[in-house]
Amino acid sequence: MLKQTIFGLVFILLSELLHAQAHHYSQFYNSELKLNPALTGLLQEKWRVKDVFQYRNLHNQQQIRTNTAFFEYRWQFDKIRNNYGLVVEEKRNFFMGIGIVDERRWSSNTAAAFALDYLSVAFHTKLGKKSNISIGLQPGYEYGANRHFFDMNVGFVFGHKEIFCWQEDQFFKYQFGFSAYHLFQDFHPQTAEIYFPARQLQLHGGVLIEPVNQFNFIPNFEYIYDSQHFYNLGFTMFFFPIVHYNNYDRSRLGFHYKNTGHLCFSGGLRFFGAEKNTISVDCALSYDMNLGFLGAETLYKDGFEVMLLITPLYKCWSIDRCGN
Repeated sequence: MLKQTIFGLVFILLSELLHAQAHHYSQFYNSELKLNPALTGLLQEKWRVKDVFQYRNLHNQQQIRTNTAFFEYRWQFDKIRNNYGLVVEEKRNFFMGIGIVDERRWSSNTAAAFALDYLSVAFHTKLGKKSNISIGLQPGYEYGANRHFFDMNVGFVFGHKEIFCWQEDQFFKYQFGFSAYHLFQDFHPQTAEIYFPARQLQLHGGVLIEPVNQFNFIPNFEYIYDSQHFYNLGFTMFFFPIVHYNNYDRSRLGFHYKNTGHLCFSGGLRFFGAEKNTISVDCALSYDMNLGFLGAETLYKDGFEVMLLITPLYKCWSIDRCGN
């Protein structure tokens, strides 16, 4: 009984200052260009297409559906030299990422609907032998009911020790970043009803832990300030089979606590075609469980998210899960 009372008090304290709906994804690590513009183009493949759909059921009988689509392209400035029939590729210490972000929100309250369109650009350069810094910006336009304006987002990312196998959730083993969104807007007022995005300051980070060859763990976090404090803290676990025998290989399982008064459970799997040069489709689902039964003040009843990622995939006959 004492333990239940303590847990209940902790959740109440964590949620005490929350009075409005948070504008962010539970799968924040799968919403890179909404997390930090400097993440644009941080991928091993040349390009990727991603879509994240969110549904939230509010306490006032309203429903909100948000869909964000991303396209990214990695522009490498490598130099190809052909000397006497020998082709040599010289790797440069910098590259560029270009992307497009389209976010649409629908609601049973028409005043809460809006759309955002951004162009995302980032520049990445090495810092020493194993580290990297990235800066990014997103100019864009927001429009909704009686609301039209130009907007700007900026971000910075530091990474150490590049992951050479997969970079869906993060590109480096140690990755941390800071971003500022909606710079031309004010912070949200402390009101009960919030319909549109406002200025947000965000911190995020993650660390790759490899305790066993086929298992990877990433403890990660997200913090948002928009005149109130929101955070998302937990981990994602990946399981890799030894070889690519089937039409699917990597599975994931995630667990995160949100101070909106929810526990977020997630899981996913990657599928791909039979050819050597093919396309991979990575899927992830998540559900936000309401912690109101512990006495926590919650911003919404419950919600779920669906993530879909499409990238090119090159397979080789190797027992190494990375194809080396």
